[in-house]
Amino acid sequence: MIYSFHLFDRHCHCIYSREWSHKDEGAVNKSNESDASKLLFGLIYSLKNISTKLGTQANTTQSQNLLKSFATQNYRIHLYETASGLRFALISDVGLDNLQAVLHRIYTEIYLRTVVHNSLSPIDFRAGEKISNSNFILEVDSLIQGLSVFQ
Repeated sequence: MIYSFHLFDRHCHCIYSREWSHKDEGAVNKSNESDASKLLFGLIYSLKNISTKLGTQANTTQSQNLLKSFATQNYRIHLYETASGLRFALISDVGLDNLQAVLHRIYTEIYLRTVVHNSLSPIDFRAGEKISNSNFILEVDSLIQGLSVFQ
């Protein structure tokens, strides 16, 4: 089961969030400014810093994606960070293996084409701005809901 997807920009703002519920259609961009979204970013940021400091000297220069996922008793968070500072987070069941390849596909196949190469869409989002591009939303939904692990 996949519960939610969050996308943070380099300024620590949640520019896209999507929650899935099997009871209804879920919500798009409803929790961008919520405390949960801010706590999620803080957790990711802190764990990345800890993993960088605990890593060996050879790994510290390539620490961009050193933290790939982590799990608690109830969920697993899969992470992907780009060179430009975007952070993708996918929250799922504990039992799912690393879904970093899915996050990489969202970045390379969907985000770059529908947001970055779209001249009507901002690349650098201001506080409170979010991705509202319907193509991005539909393609992310299609990709995630098409995964065999989505049920």
